Amino acid sequence: MINVLLWLPLGFGVVGLFLPRRAAGWWAVLGTIATLGVAVGMVIGFDSGNAGLQYTVDTPWIPGLGVDYSLGIDGLNLFLVLLTAVLWLGGVAFAAFREQERPGLFYFLMLAAETATLGSFLAQDLLLFVLFFDLMLVPFYFLFGMWGQDRRPEGGPSASAATLKMIVYTLIGSLLMLVAAIATAIIAANGHPLTFSIQALQEQGLPLGSQRWIFWFFAAAFLVKMPAFLVHGWMPDAYRAAPL
Repeated sequence: MINVLLWLPLGFGVVGLFLPRRAAGWWAVLGTIATLGVAVGMVIGFDSGNAGLQYTVDTPWIPGLGVDYSLGIDGLNLFLVLLTAVLWLGGVAFAAFREQERPGLFYFLMLAAETATLGSFLAQDLLLFVLFFDLMLVPFYFLFGMWGQDRRPEGGPSASAATLKMIVYTLIGSLLMLVAAIATAIIAANGHPLTFSIQALQEQGLPLGSQRWIFWFFAAAFLVKMPAFLVHGWMPDAYRAAPL
């Protein structure tokens, strides 16, 4: 069921590329409703008395590097997944009431972004998490760049410039996160086989000195994406250029 939840939006998005203009938006809405339905079903079936991961999938992906296709749900990400499904339904439904240029591609990118966001919450492998976290940038780059609104104040940046600014900010944070993830696996291995499994990394632990700088590298990526004060310079321009 967890694989269905993750890939259902992307599947609907791919099919929507081949639908007529008028059908693409409502097909995307149907996809977000179906995704929300799966998420609600998982919430209902979730065993709150079980402290471990549920609905797990764990398959070797790149064995030589210790990278697994590992997904799971616990009491924390369960409601983040549900919230994501609710918000995407609202956003896609709002867009469906408006005329969109190249609607098939627009809704494909919207639904691809939902899959990437869900993946970042469901991933139980550190490198898989970083991959989904960074893949969110790809559809948003095209959404902002191709459908962005030029609402800039006098002398402000254009929609394309605001999009580029957003990508540069977030890519710097993502690069720091990638370095931190690789360093975590290498340091935790300490001569043993490399693994990016979050559960295994928790059990292996890290030296205190390494924990500190790795924490700040991850924090930098999260603070930029939030966006927090002092690293929020991309937000005003990007939000003015948002397609919705």
